[in-house]
Amino acid sequence: MYYENCCLDKENIRTQSKGQMIAVEYLKRRRIKELFHFLQCIILSEEPDDPFQKMLQTIEQLISFRKENTEPPMLFSREHTDAVFASMDPLDTKTLLRQQFRLGMEAMGLTEHVSDDDAHLKREFALEKALRRQRELVKAMVTPAVFAGRICETNEKENLAEEK
Repeated sequence: MYYENCCLDKENIRTQSKGQMIAVEYLKRRRIKELFHFLQCIILSEEPDDPFQKMLQTIEQLISFRKENTEPPMLFSREHTDAVFASMDPLDTKTLLRQQFRLGMEAMGLTEHVSDDDAHLKREFALEKALRRQRELVKAMVTPAVFAGRICETNEKENLAEEK
């Protein structure tokens, strides 16, 4: 494919032209890689008959979430997330050990800090934390320019102050 020779990884950073480095920075700042990975995961998990239509629908949902704060598309629904945690609670105690919670989050590709004081977590609490973390990650993916812009502006102001 035409993009196979494009060297956008860290190993090839020394051989990149200025244009390629600008492209890499743009992709990072706009979180394009994360967006395409998210779309791939949606396609692979749902295996729709028309993957292009599904990607378009997902992008429309992401835009709606960004503009109107509607519910975002997520890889793990409430039911899927609960099933992950339920599998770690075979006696149906409705509680999880901290380690079980962490394993469940890792299984879904999520991270979340749990204080060491929380030896046991209610499964419903774990479910809400996992769903909230997914929303946070989707929000970060669809609004990266706002955050990246603020960081860049701050760094530029600091650099200008140091130069003076």
